[in-house]
Amino acid sequence: MLTGLKKIQENNIDILSGNWSQEKGSELFGKTIGLLGFGNIGQTLASLIQPFSCKIIFFDEQDYTYEDILKISKDLNLNPELIDQLPLDLVLSQSDILSVHLPLTKETKNMISSKELDKLKPTICIINTSRGGIINEDHLHRFLLENLAAFAGFDVYEEEPAFDNPLLKLPNFFGTSHRSSLTLEGINAMGIAAINGLDDNINIKQ
Repeated sequence: MLTGLKKIQENNIDILSGNWSQEKGSELFGKTIGLLGFGNIGQTLASLIQPFSCKIIFFDEQDYTYEDILKISKDLNLNPELIDQLPLDLVLSQSDILSVHLPLTKETKNMISSKELDKLKPTICIINTSRGGIINEDHLHRFLLENLAAFAGFDVYEEEPAFDNPLLKLPNFFGTSHRSSLTLEGINAMGIAAINGLDDNINIKQ
């Protein structure tokens, strides 16, 4: 989010091209964050950006009651007045930043295509660290070419490795190689979770 709002990718390209750019970026503070999917990861992200006083709007197939929102807010130390579940169209049209946290299924394949992209603000910042194929990459490429103030950052792609993906050649696109969860701490945590899972299975069988 900060990379997109602060135009860090474009600034780095400028510097490497010999241009000491001073183009202005935007603050994260007070922005409206749209989440596609409000499971564990979406909720954790909402918690992480709480200090920035962002409005959180989300789309999810599960209907969350006001009591559900209150419980989640209490557990994650969130302000429930800044969280709202909305239909997909409203999440798309109202978001300053759109972050994807959905599984890739028959229903979510190409869920965000040209029709949905056209509902976004021309300054939108789109983040996908979920699964490739949820956002139609050809349509996104056209959208970013037509909206140079927009930004997209992906860690996942429909086809990987994504060396030939034309998105990677755009100045307002930032890509990483499906590695956002690959940290030493994260790998250790996954190993411990797997070991604990074995113990749980043994206890169940006994």
